[in-house]
Amino acid sequence: MLFLIRGWLSGRLKMSSTDKRDKVDEIKERLDIVDVIRKTVNLHHIGGNAYAGTVGTTGHSGESLKVDGHGQIWKDFKNGKGGDVFDWIGYVNGFDARGADFPEVLRIAAGLAGVEIEEMTEDERRSAKEKADIQTLFTATVEIYHNNLKAKPELYDYIKDKWGITKETVDKLKIGYATINRDLKELSGETLNKSGLIYVNDGKPGGEVFKGRIIFPYWKNGKVVYLIGRETEETPEAEREKGMKYKKLLVHKEGREYISPSVQNSYFYGEDSLRGSDYCIITEGVADCISMLQAGVPCISPVTVQFREKDNPKLISLTKGLTRVYICNDNEGNKAGLKGALSTAEALEKEGIETRLIILPKPEDIDKIDIADYMKEHSGDDFKELIDSSIRLWDFKLNQVEIKPSSTSLERLRAFKIFISNDLHLMKADEWQVFVNNEVFKKFRLTKNDIKKPIEEATKERIGKKTAASEQEQEPAGGGEEEDRLKTYPEEIRELAYQILKEGDVFNFIIETWNLRHVGDRNIGENCLCAVASTYILNTRGLHVKPSGESGKGKSDAIETVLTLLPEHKYISGSMSSKSLYYHPNLKSGTIIYSDDANFTGDTVATLKQSTSNFQKSCKHRTVVNQEYAEYSIPERCSFWFSTVDGIPDEQLANRFLNADVDGSREQDKKVYNHIKESELNLNLPVDDDVLICRCIFDILDEERYLIKIPYINAIEWTNIENRRNFPKFLDILRSVTFFNIRQRENINGYYLSDIEDFDKALDIYKGTSKNNATNLTDLEIKVLKYIESNKQVTLKNLMGYLEVSRTRVIHILHGKDGKGGMLAKVQQLNKIDQSQTDDNKTTTRENLYEYNGPKLGFDIYDTVAKIDHEKAKEEREEFIKKLSGESVTTVTQCNPSVTLGRVILKTSTIDRINNSVTLKRKNIIQGNCDTMITEGIEAKEKNVKNEFVSHTGKGGYRVTDEDKTSLPNVINECNPDTSSGVTVGYMGDSKDAPAISELMRSALIKFAREEYNGIVSDIDEFIRMFNKKVPEYQKALGRDAIGYNANKLHMRGWK
Repeated sequence: MLFLIRGWLSGRLKMSSTDKRDKVDEIKERLDIVDVIRKTVNLHHIGGNAYAGTVGTTGHSGESLKVDGHGQIWKDFKNGKGGDVFDWIGYVNGFDARGADFPEVLRIAAGLAGVEIEEMTEDERRSAKEKADIQTLFTATVEIYHNNLKAKPELYDYIKDKWGITKETVDKLKIGYATINRDLKELSGETLNKSGLIYVNDGKPGGEVFKGRIIFPYWKNGKVVYLIGRETEETPEAEREKGMKYKKLLVHKEGREYISPSVQNSYFYGEDSLRGSDYCIITEGVADCISMLQAGVPCISPVTVQFREKDNPKLISLTKGLTRVYICNDNEGNKAGLKGALSTAEALEKEGIETRLIILPKPEDIDKIDIADYMKEHSGDDFKELIDSSIRLWDFKLNQVEIKPSSTSLERLRAFKIFISNDLHLMKADEWQVFVNNEVFKKFRLTKNDIKKPIEEATKERIGKKTAASEQEQEPAGGGEEEDRLKTYPEEIRELAYQILKEGDVFNFIIETWNLRHVGDRNIGENCLCAVASTYILNTRGLHVKPSGESGKGKSDAIETVLTLLPEHKYISGSMSSKSLYYHPNLKSGTIIYSDDANFTGDTVATLKQSTSNFQKSCKHRTVVNQEYAEYSIPERCSFWFSTVDGIPDEQLANRFLNADVDGSREQDKKVYNHIKESELNLNLPVDDDVLICRCIFDILDEERYLIKIPYINAIEWTNIENRRNFPKFLDILRSVTFFNIRQRENINGYYLSDIEDFDKALDIYKGTSKNNATNLTDLEIKVLKYIESNKQVTLKNLMGYLEVSRTRVIHILHGKDGKGGMLAKVQQLNKIDQSQTDDNKTTTRENLYEYNGPKLGFDIYDTVAKIDHEKAKEEREEFIKKLSGESVTTVTQCNPSVTLGRVILKTSTIDRINNSVTLKRKNIIQGNCDTMITEGIEAKEKNVKNEFVSHTGKGGYRVTDEDKTSLPNVINECNPDTSSGVTVGYMGDSKDAPAISELMRSALIKFAREEYNGIVSDIDEFIRMFNKKVPEYQKALGRDAIGYNANKLHMRGWK
């Protein structure tokens, strides 16, 4: 499915080429040369990562084909052929892989890698061939330099003494030596001139770049892609005087246009070592990196001393899938290496990549130590001990803070404010809250009361400076920092938005605002709001919207009116194609994607199914454009809305959508008619105050992504269990309702807890479309099915008269537009009977009959799909809070960031609606016995439910004061407790073994996810069930909810 928004593609094509990775190399990275060669040759393992086989007849040479899986190269010693995966494809297909046939080789390789490739222009063909020729030249150059080194055996000793690099490693990596003579004279030609290996003056070749230097080649996918040279005593004196310890390959830039654009210093040393690894080390230099590789540790290092800002996109892309990244720079007195490490670590942490720092132990009698120095005296096992003792970036920063014993409380408070605002500004919001409220405040020797106000102020500042949390949420290239959206609202709007969030009925306020602009069809509006909410929730399966109804009855207006209540950055709309959305340059996580003319082709359905199957992960699309590999994606948590007349033809996909029908009655037509007349008399304001309040509410809630738990789930009885998707869909609606009340709900251990009040609202919403969701039939289809059942057999003419529609419309309802869908595909017991009739004139006519021969229809059962045992719900909630104690607990601070003052016309009706909403909310909390009157279901029965436990927000919970060292639960029986002396927490328990067992349980969860699911868990609830079944001991020791909490948390972190 996808939307063609004008300018998307053109915007993508304007991207600077310097911002793109080497896409041809990306295709090679996706291909394992061993797997590719095995498609045509029988290979067997001969040790390490080496394989052997035979091409053609064996003859006297035996198994002449050798394949190096680590270096991703091959060699056939029978005929001297060899190279990388491209060379192999050319070899077995009879193509010139490095010549005119390279585009065809690339096409075959792209097919094996599973990506699309577009036809290359002639210029692109030339560029591809030029790049391949240059990398072939680099590889030949490295052989020359390596032979030079082998001719001077003393250089092996020099390298071993200086960096600890053994002879075996030197030979394996083809480390070489450039003499002061003309080493490359045999390589003269146009390719050499463009390679950056020699100087070119006025088009004429000049001297060679590397003289008297140790040469370190950068290998990637079996080819040399870059080189640097380290000075020796034979390096020309002029270069040594300039301090050119390392000299790099010349690259294409202004003033050196003669060098090929493909020659760039954007490569990292050791990129191939990350293949198949789940962690890596980042070092400061190439010699340090080689020391790590020699010890069997995956490692990369930059061309320069440290990673530059422009290297970050590639570094992030390389390390995104790793469990953890360790940075180990030089330990030196001037802290230069440490500064670079912190800069790189912050860039990675900002993208959600867990990064830890390794500090090399430095003897007191030296000023500096690097990895190469350390490894000369230590083993790989010693370094792994350093890995185990590594420290998280934020902990490292905290450890660097020195608090003098003589410091006053005022001095410590000032230092605390600076630290949490400046040093932790890139930390994730939820982790920031926990870290600041625990380790940080203890470090500064402050109390909870001392830090309450500074945390509020710092939170406001974080909201004002907030940048997008993922790569998809970044501003497009050329844009500045993200605008502080909240400050664009007038102060009066902000105050009213915060008031209703804290005290009012947020959901009803927004629905009423919508219904003032779109008459009726309330359930469509409710479904849309639930779908919006799901885009902010981290543990939902996602909600999508597809209302049904006849053309012209208001489906599009219903949805488009909801969109007017959202901030403009929250949604996109437009026409469709099956691929175009992938190319949207600024599509963000959590976007609402709307189309009113979707055409559900096979490609569209396939793309939709992929994108909606795992709501919490992005949907990738891989292709090759202009000879370069490209990867685009639909980000995670995007919600799809359609208002087309036609239904979704794929049943599996249709089940993922919320269905509601527009009201097509004559009464509704009259209401719409009167509403249009009334609207004409309204004041034409640029934007109404209540609309601004709705938008502001969503922007306030956008400051966080939420984990919402339903602690009373075992008290819910669900009657429609035969359709397995419906109960999870209801739970997602329940989480969405809780989302709108999030500022009035408890937060324990990072989880917001749903209240029974939320259940009642969610059930009311679900009942509005329960028949549709349970049967996957629209109201019109249910009407047709009931008619057919009551009349036994009907014809098309019967249905035309009953529905008052055309023959074509009836056929579409029964058979679908393509003749393969419709009701006949949805209802198994609905049959078409071909019948022929002959009249007195012996004229034969054929007419189709439709009959339903299934069980008696009982749609009324869906009016009572669920009920809840309120007493059991209270007990379950209390038990859940006790179990949710795996880690230290902190409530999330509510905050009201400052705004730029402005003026807006506030209607009296809007103020009255907010005050009424707040008043009604307050009436639900009766002082004394806390009895709450609730209405359940369509029978409107009144029941009394006693809210025994409440928190500082007026809902259930516990309080532990600073002095309560036992962390035992303290039941609060007041409706509005004073919270000045403590924070809301869960039951911590008194078992000394609990922390150790919890840590073992988390390790077991990670191992189970990796070994049983390859690290990809699509159904977290099923995962938890299987884990508890296989390893029941942890559930017995810690409880099922503790397992669920930790599994969900680890799932969100990619099982790190």
